[in-house]
Amino acid sequence: MYSCYCFNITPPDPGSEILLAVLSELPFDTFEFTPEGLNAYCKEAAVSEIVLPDFSKYDFKLSYSITSIPFQNWNETWEAAYEPIQVGQVYIHAAFQKPNVNCKYNVCITPKMSFGTGHHFTTRLMCTMLQHLDVNTRHIWDIGTGTGILAILSKLMGAQHVDATDTELWALDNARENAINNFTNEIQVHAASEFIPQNHMYDVILANINKNVLKYYAPICAKSIKHQGQLLISGFFETDTDELIRYFKTYGFDLAQVQTESEWAAIQFIKSFS
Repeated sequence: MYSCYCFNITPPDPGSEILLAVLSELPFDTFEFTPEGLNAYCKEAAVSEIVLPDFSKYDFKLSYSITSIPFQNWNETWEAAYEPIQVGQVYIHAAFQKPNVNCKYNVCITPKMSFGTGHHFTTRLMCTMLQHLDVNTRHIWDIGTGTGILAILSKLMGAQHVDATDTELWALDNARENAINNFTNEIQVHAASEFIPQNHMYDVILANINKNVLKYYAPICAKSIKHQGQLLISGFFETDTDELIRYFKTYGFDLAQVQTESEWAAIQFIKSFS
């Protein structure tokens, strides 16, 4: 069983985005934007671990209820509401929807309880930046892969080797399934706790995760990426960019560019020294 925290937010924009950033620090498995605000899903056993913060300090009004949802109903709920999305030459669609023949890359996903349907601003920002990189024959590491969108896109763009890691077992299974559905079963999916990256192996590292986890991975990325390698990060607010730029600079990452969308941001770094 899963529990759904149904948040009614006034106004929903930008309240829903702010709430998502706050709740991403808690043991929720996935999120869904709704016309009323935001739904947050977690395993029923995790409810006792969730302590919601004081929302009175935010500039929006909020109320919520908790309901139980059998796991097998998740795909039915998602399929009823999912709309395909196009990001540049990338078209992200569900298995029951037709690909877009006018797009260069079609990514087919079934998210189950994993984060990464392509609709969130951070996923779109990462897809946009990734499309402008030459990843042909390159080695890629996708940290916090979720549904596997970025790992799959990397492989479709010609990457030679792709490692994808996540902390959630459901995400690992989901990423493997989505990779197979995209006829690219060469992606190596690993549990983050068991994965030890090789030194200076990767040409490109992708990380769409929250700010604190990004900081945790900064020294690991510094050891794992090649000289002049590309690091793309997202999962944080535009207001956090200066802090993250300074932090990653201490590990030898030089700023290449920053892109933003609706208060969210993504940063591209280039590794300058060991």
